[in-house]
Amino acid sequence: IIYFYDPATGEENVMQSEEDVFGREVYFTQNNKYALLYGGTDYTIIDVEAKKMIAQGTISTYFYGAVLSENAEQIYCNAKEFGISILDVNSGELNAIETAKFSMAAFSQSQSSFALNENGNILAINCSDSKLRFFDLEKMEVVDEVAFSGLNRCFLKFLQDGKHLLMQGDDYYIRVYDLEKREFCSIASQQNNEIEGVVLGEGTIVIKTLAEMLVLNASDYETIAEIEDGLAYLPEKGRVYCKYANTVYQFPYMTLEMVLEEAERQFGKDFLTEQERMK
Repeated sequence: IIYFYDPATGEENVMQSEEDVFGREVYFTQNNKYALLYGGTDYTIIDVEAKKMIAQGTISTYFYGAVLSENAEQIYCNAKEFGISILDVNSGELNAIETAKFSMAAFSQSQSSFALNENGNILAINCSDSKLRFFDLEKMEVVDEVAFSGLNRCFLKFLQDGKHLLMQGDDYYIRVYDLEKREFCSIASQQNNEIEGVVLGEGTIVIKTLAEMLVLNASDYETIAEIEDGLAYLPEKGRVYCKYANTVYQFPYMTLEMVLEEAERQFGKDFLTEQERMK
């Protein structure tokens, strides 16, 4: 049984299946249409919108991290004994994509060591030789690489435009790499806790770490808010969800601009001087 829960409405849906659903790890495609559940040698693909299972299978070795293409037709994984590989969901065929030019494997046995852009043509991989490599799946070759130490911890996520990669490695600093300019366009000024997940919104990047939630502006990657014990941010509902111990709670959330608009509505435009507004 798989449960779907909408925190905004409190609605809960249950997906019943005649087949067993395998998977200890879960990966959602960037379009949020599909979910990949995998563990050991087994995998299951769920259509999130339809709330039904669309594919299930077993490979001949173990998954050491995996991500799903946006059309749910390919699984890119670090497979034991094969290394970096492509699994064709329709045929069940598993093929290694390592070549003499690309002879490495990700250290971490986690999906956070992989990132696939929404177009499905660039795969970013954390490698065991302290390099982050970008693999062009159409040309079947490495098109860029950058020094990156992610041997003990790693998180990779392509952002909304598919040209920028958010990353965190062993030093705990959050960085954004511009694949077109081949340079870092943003490096955090301070360390953050280990990233657990990232949600891309309209104009925002929400980063969930072990201890807090960061809300970044998607245009310049500046921090809009840092919320202790933050769990989820729903801007369309104006709500922030937090978790402490076994308790999940919510409270209204307003940006500075929203606070000023509400102050003007209640007290008029002359309530704050221009200098007070700047402060």
